[in-house]
Amino acid sequence: MVRHIVLIRFRPEVTEAEIAALWDELRAIDGKVPGLGAIHAGRSESPEQIERGYMHGFT
Repeated sequence: MVRHIVLIRFRPEVTEAEIAALWDELRAIDGKVPGLGAIHAGRSESPEQIERGYMHGFT
């Protein structure tokens, strides 16, 4: 199994609604792409706070 990790630093003008819409679009392809197991997406919840500005991501 290969797991791809994508970290994202959105521009300040990107709204939470736009981010939520992106997650919805990603989840919509779940099960439609051969070999794609699952998509998990969201905001960083790291207690260490070492994100370096990459506050969102998906695998």
